[in-house]
Amino acid sequence: MQIDTERLIIKSARTEFAPAITKFYLRNKAFFADSQPLRDAHFFTVDHWVQNLKHLAACFEDDSMYQFYLFEKSNEEHVIGQVGLSGIQRGPFQACFLGYQLDQQKNGCGLMHEALAVIIHWAFAHKNFHRIMANYVPCNARSAAVLKKLGFTIEGVAKDYLFLNGEWQDHVLTSLINDQFKF
Repeated sequence: MQIDTERLIIKSARTEFAPAITKFYLRNKAFFADSQPLRDAHFFTVDHWVQNLKHLAACFEDDSMYQFYLFEKSNEEHVIGQVGLSGIQRGPFQACFLGYQLDQQKNGCGLMHEALAVIIHWAFAHKNFHRIMANYVPCNARSAAVLKKLGFTIEGVAKDYLFLNGEWQDHVLTSLINDQFKF
């Protein structure tokens, strides 16, 4: 699947992206360290990403997770970010979690807002989610700003929510409701 925006090409997971995704994570290893679990050396290999992308493609097909990679139109070979919809729950909840990462060199340009806006629209209009939840560490002002701009509402703070970079970290809990939702 592919979604084009003004500046981006957003593509669902494919194994041929493995080298570019590996480079993306290597390039941003220090930048992402505080916001992700501790990673072993294998995480930063093409072999890991080939296997992971096969899994992610299967998840896309069975409605258990939707993973997208961001490419600038000016350089379609270079992954600059990722957006995922995970923790999908159907039935009476009809919800998922939104996660995202953007290359350190691309922060502050509005690219993540551009990507999230179209993916949220797709999730509501084509996958019929009622609720999308996104959580961030309190010191992440950029995530707070982009989520607020997209209409997410703060619901509270969860203490010791995720074990990231070797320690338990609090998270601000937010959500966005699909007012057009119909069963």
